Amino acid sequence: MVSVKEKRYTNTQRFALIVDKKIMVKLTKRKGFNFFRSYYDVFNELGDKAKLEFINALLDKQFLGVDPNNLTGRAKFAWISQMHSIDQQVKGYRDKSGYNFTPLASPLARDSSTPLQQVQEKEKEQEKEKEQRRGVIFPFNSKEFFIAWDYWRDYKKKEHRFSFKTKQSEQAALKKLNNLADGIESTAIEIINESMANGWKGFFKIEKRKNDKTKEAIKQVALNIVKGGQAS
Repeated sequence: MVSVKEKRYTNTQRFALIVDKKIMVKLTKRKGFNFFRSYYDVFNELGDKAKLEFINALLDKQFLGVDPNNLTGRAKFAWISQMHSIDQQVKGYRDKSGYNFTPLASPLARDSSTPLQQVQEKEKEQEKEKEQRRGVIFPFNSKEFFIAWDYWRDYKKKEHRFSFKTKQSEQAALKKLNNLADGIESTAIEIINESMANGWKGFFKIEKRKNDKTKEAIKQVALNIVKGGQAS
């Protein structure tokens, strides 16, 4: 049964929450240890919950040198029965390698936020953008144009570190795009794609380029006609 609190999460947030709880990156230099038969025998005598507690405690001790302090019931008795062997293994590894189990620096240390926090922050940012875009009048209402415009916004943010600060500034950019496209949606989308493909920061009219191509085509046709007349 999903709790009331859990229902407030989006599907993406739920996945991040699972990552938070289930995937814990614990960095260590130790590559492995001998899993004694006595560990296995004791493990098989435990219930599911106690098994998880025991194996977590064993792995944390072997790889991190951390003593368990929250074991209870049968998991605690199982640990006590194997504690001498476990301590001897850890001591032997420490004496042989000189490793003191100091935690390694995480490559993700620059961003200490959890996956859930990262997802929530991203969704807040998206909601802020949606709020900002409310009241913005788009020159075209097709799905294709909305997708192209979203690509443009994302491109500007990633490539040029630019985001529209107000809906007025976004409205002005849309107006400029519409004017350059002469109110033609396909041309507006082409202008967006052209700017992204060339790494440009803004929009530029493509009419001149098209006219140049048209003139070149007309010129080529004329030359062909002349050549044909000469040949005859």
